Amino acid sequence: DEDGNMKIFVSTDGTIRFFVTFIHEFIHYISAYKTKFLNSTFSVLEFPSIFFEKLSADFLKNKGYGEDIVNRITFDRTRNNIAVYGSLLPLFNDIKRYISIF
Repeated sequence: DEDGNMKIFVSTDGTIRFFVTFIHEFIHYISAYKTKFLNSTFSVLEFPSIFFEKLSADFLKNKGYGEDIVNRITFDRTRNNIAVYGSLLPLFNDIKRYISIF
């Protein structure tokens, strides 16, 4: 921002879509905080955010939110992000499977 401080700006409407979007933007904040990630390639900047966005969707399902609506939101987000991580999709899936083992 103009004052030199990083900020997260996400409009809230109290929906599941907001939650997933907030997680995505929050992970950008965490990844870039006091690092050089801001000068990294686009896929490196997006990978952590998209990964945790997907984990947040699983979290919502585990908490009892409707699987249909959560899947619709993640499908929409995936469609929006496909250019960013199309080639990284197998890696996302492998890491997610690995985490679910534990």
